[in-house]
Amino acid sequence: MKRGSMNVISLLHSHAGGAVALVILNAIAQCEPGRHVFTTNGNAMKILRASRMERCIGCYSCSLACARLVHDSISWHRAGIRIRSAGGLSTGFEAQLCLACNPAPCVHACPTDAFRQRKGGGVKVKLESCIRCGACADACPVDAVYMDPENGFPAVCIHCGRCVAFCPHTCLQMVDVIVGGNGS
Repeated sequence: MKRGSMNVISLLHSHAGGAVALVILNAIAQCEPGRHVFTTNGNAMKILRASRMERCIGCYSCSLACARLVHDSISWHRAGIRIRSAGGLSTGFEAQLCLACNPAPCVHACPTDAFRQRKGGGVKVKLESCIRCGACADACPVDAVYMDPENGFPAVCIHCGRCVAFCPHTCLQMVDVIVGGNGS
């Protein structure tokens, strides 16, 4: 088990119950890292939207899926989507994720071009170019770029859609964005 995985298991047991926690962790463990669920279709790109958060139960399945499948980790610090309480259990939950800015301020702030603009909005991240300065996180207007305290690298939603299938209440969805002929 990777570092931090016992905290995730404990949290899932306390919030989701033992049986649900095991189903979620087993499903995530069986998925292949590197396999993307959603693809582009002509001039349409897909971006992630948390459009039905009133259904969220705070199980963190989406965050765990992102950490495991996209960032090859099981640490909360390496997920591109964060779920947090909107002020208590009675007020529900909020998803904190990249809003797919176009142009993205984090791209302009990055001194090494580790963050690059993605067609249709959002970013692509090239970690081998990252110098861990945090300028991308400082520039994000919605605090959607997280600096991992263990390794110093940024984690951000790349709008791959891998988390969508793991949400038991369909709170998340991929929506089409039409990309203009100029690639923006």
